[in-house]
Amino acid sequence: MLYYNIRKSIFSTLFTFLLLTFVSIFYSSCNEKTDDIIADLPEIIPEIQLLNSDFSIIMGDTTQLQYAIIPDTFEISDIVWSSENETIASIDQNGLLIALYPGTTNIAATSAQYGIKSEIEVNVLPIQLSQVNFDQEVVVGIIGEEVNLELNYIPENAFDKTVTWRAVPADILQLIEPGKIAVSQHFGYAYVEVYKENTTIYDAVSIIPANENQLVACIYSKGFDHENQHFVDVYLGSMGNAISVSQVKLFRTLGFTFNTEELIASESISASIPADKASKLIRIEISEAQS
Repeated sequence: MLYYNIRKSIFSTLFTFLLLTFVSIFYSSCNEKTDDIIADLPEIIPEIQLLNSDFSIIMGDTTQLQYAIIPDTFEISDIVWSSENETIASIDQNGLLIALYPGTTNIAATSAQYGIKSEIEVNVLPIQLSQVNFDQEVVVGIIGEEVNLELNYIPENAFDKTVTWRAVPADILQLIEPGKIAVSQHFGYAYVEVYKENTTIYDAVSIIPANENQLVACIYSKGFDHENQHFVDVYLGSMGNAISVSQVKLFRTLGFTFNTEELIASESISASIPADKASKLIRIEISEAQS
């Protein structure tokens, strides 16, 4: 019986030893295989995804750019914003973009830590000229002298302010350069117009040729309204002296003889005309039959 128990104890001990040895070998083998599997897995590299696609922006405008990290489990702290051409558009490190000059540039977000980069194309558009207008509707010009004309561009920061100047007629006005004319030795109706081809951009200023210390007048016809009334704007200019006006009378004349034929309208007003200036005195309405 004692012999049997000894054999049983030896057998049990041997079995336990063999089992532990097997488990140890199996566990070691599994660890090696796990290490091999982990080593074979590709490295995960994050991606910068810009939340703005390619876009256009007007010169002078600003916009905020943003990005996301894919996958979002990564935290990247070294993202740097940059512009390929900073004369066209600049961007600060908060992603605020400023459009500076017409053209196209690439905007990028880069991480040196991971060696990754994402970029988009930005097209900066010019600010278009929408309107021009002269400071005055009527200018008195001394015969034989030059006259400077002030033209306003709307908007002021329009990129292309190229317009065509024309002085009409050529025997009264000569265009020396844009904004400067010479008044020749002739009396008559003359004007300077400014326009841009293939657009609605247009304005004109009337020029009244006059000798020094001469009082001159100009009448504008403004067309008919829905009640068939004719608008007439009366301008008066004075060279050398300021004047005051208390009444305006409008007559029908016989051609250019200035012989009055019929009183069309008479208006009492109070107006002062500065020296060397032309000012609008009044707008008078007359019927089509009177015009």
